This record gives sequence, structure tokens and C-alpha cells, in this order.
Amino acid sequence: MAPKQTITFTALPNGVFVTPDNKKKVRLSVYIAPRLADDSGSTADMNLSAFDDWDDWPNRDVTFKVQFGGGAELTATPVGDPPSAQLWGMLFGGTTSLVPHEFDEDLTNTKIPITYPVKAVHEKIQEVYTYFATNSPEEHPSIKQIITQSPLKDLTSLFLPAEKPQPPCPRAISGTK
Repeated sequence: MAPKQTITFTALPNGVFVTPDNKKKVRLSVYIAPRLADDSGSTADMNLSAFDDWDDWPNRDVTFKVQFGGGAELTATPVGDPPSAQLWGMLFGGTTSLVPHEFDEDLTNTKIPITYPVKAVHEKIQEVYTYFATNSPEEHPSIKQIITQSPLKDLTSLFLPAEKPQPPCPRAISGTK
């Protein structure tokens, strides 16, 4: 069967910078998520070499445009180091096996959006970084500090044994004669 690919590009905000001519520009990071399969939707017994675009992805000419709020489309300008073909080849040689993903039907049929409060996550990350930068600027914090004193204590407490031992579960009473 013929290989089929669907590629999703997700733009992630990555700040604003000022150009040398004093113009503000937004910076985006792009998360690229390929969905690779054959015509039947399966990747059973397939490997990356079946998809020419991904076999040597760093040497592909990838371009795209962005649009904000219905405005004009703008061609994205890549910044930073280009992808490394050597590293790509080491990580994903042409014989990399593909494992099919099965979608949870109950989840895909729900009308309830699955999301999380980005602001709360951002605030928590900022709180954690600020705490450790202030309280452990030169050395790693102790495990005790992470578990009992840091802003992570509410998270770590979910995975630790209870502070007070819990009473054992009552034994089932078997029938008597």
C-alpha cells in the first residue's frame, strides 16, 4: 500500500524581539507532528524509509506561512541553527520502525474540550524557578527541601506515602458454622 502522511504544524509563542530598525516582531517555535501510515491507516511492518520526506528530513526545504487574526499571510523566517542531517540519521535511520497509534474512540467522540489552565501552569513554573533561584542559587536542593519546603511539595506529596500510617484494611469475615 502507498504511504500516506499528514503533517500538523503548531505555532507556539516564543516572545517578541526588536529588529535593528526598531520594529517589533513575534517569534514562534514550531512543533511539527507527522502522522505516517499506509492507505489503510496502519503502520504495521513499516519503517521510516517508506516516507521520503522523513528519511532525510533536515535536507528538505520546509517553508510555511503564518497568519494572525485574519491578517495577511507572512512567510516565516527560520532563525537559529539548521537541523543536523548527521544527528537525524543517527536518531532516525531509514530502518526506524513505525508503531501505529490507536485513538481512544470515547475521547475522540466527546464534545468536552480537554485542556488545562495555561496561566496557572506558567505561574507554577515561575514560582518553582524563583524559589530555587532564591533558595539554592549555587547548589542543587536536597531531596528533603524539594519534598517538604519547595513549591513542588504539593505535587510530590501525591506520590509519597502518607505521613501517618494508615490503619490496615479490615479482614473479610468468613462465614461461621
